[in-house]
Amino acid sequence: MRFLGAGLALVMLCAQAWAVPRIQHEPVTVAQKGRALGIRATVTDASVRVSSVALYYAISKGSTPFRSEMTSSGAGQWFGTIPGHLVGPGEQLFYYLQAENADGETSETGWQTVRVLAATAAPAVTPSAADLATQKQATALPKVDPSAQRGVGTGTSHEPKIDNSKKYWIAAGIIAGGAVAVGGALALSDSGGGHHSGGNTPSGGGSTTVTNGNFGGSYNLCFEAPSATTTTSTTNSTVATSSSDCRNGNANVYVDGSSVEIVGIWGSEVLTGTLSGNVFSAAKSVPESGSFPSAYLSVSGSFSGSSSCSMSISGTSSEASRPGAFSGSFSGTRR
Repeated sequence: MRFLGAGLALVMLCAQAWAVPRIQHEPVTVAQKGRALGIRATVTDASVRVSSVALYYAISKGSTPFRSEMTSSGAGQWFGTIPGHLVGPGEQLFYYLQAENADGETSETGWQTVRVLAATAAPAVTPSAADLATQKQATALPKVDPSAQRGVGTGTSHEPKIDNSKKYWIAAGIIAGGAVAVGGALALSDSGGGHHSGGNTPSGGGSTTVTNGNFGGSYNLCFEAPSATTTTSTTNSTVATSSSDCRNGNANVYVDGSSVEIVGIWGSEVLTGTLSGNVFSAAKSVPESGSFPSAYLSVSGSFSGSSSCSMSISGTSSEASRPGAFSGSFSGTRR
């Protein structure tokens, strides 16, 4: 019995040591040149809290990838964005995800390859984002007898169940004169209640698709400059330093039909995007604001039912003399 107890203790210790975050991700395989690309994943850990998830992306596997912190919207859902100006220098884009738990244990996905298409026209062999979304909806909706759906003779409505079990989205930003507006999104999302993509609330239950309203809340946004090294005159030692500038405040997300407007995260600038289901994204080139340099800003978010909204914010400085990256988040409720 003594040996059995010791063996069980050893097994338990090994199981804890081997516990790492589990990443569930549907790879994005197609993007349009110059348009922000949203990345979504479900990350869980059976034993400890998931502390962070990072998105790494590059135009080639041999180059040093850019790193962007993904933002959690709860229930293990994490969002990240690859800026549009980094989508399209070549015909391919590469990315992978890395998760870390509170014990410092990490896990990664493999490199994912994204085919970058010209915005003017896509090859016939590659369906458009709208076609893919339509095909997904068609396969998700089962055929239902109209009389049964109306509940003839019973007075009861039978709404067909919609399989929403896998979802990711590809944001489509339209760049014009430095301003970027998201022109569409491909929505294919994680498990949850069913909804209709047309913006109407289903009568038979499931999640509610937001079609209008104002969601107000608070945001935080930080600008981090690259690390620099300085040499002290007294000890002649080299010290690595970095600068970080953060701000927080109130912002609003307005929904009108399929249009989404984000106000307050960057002075008087308004970021405009398109709602697809309950997810949205937007991107824009913004001017200098206070201590923040001019930048290319991207946001991606989702609505939880009709009561709350969460959003991740990322971006890069567009000033060569002030390089750096932005990261932040927004959380709000319906007003």
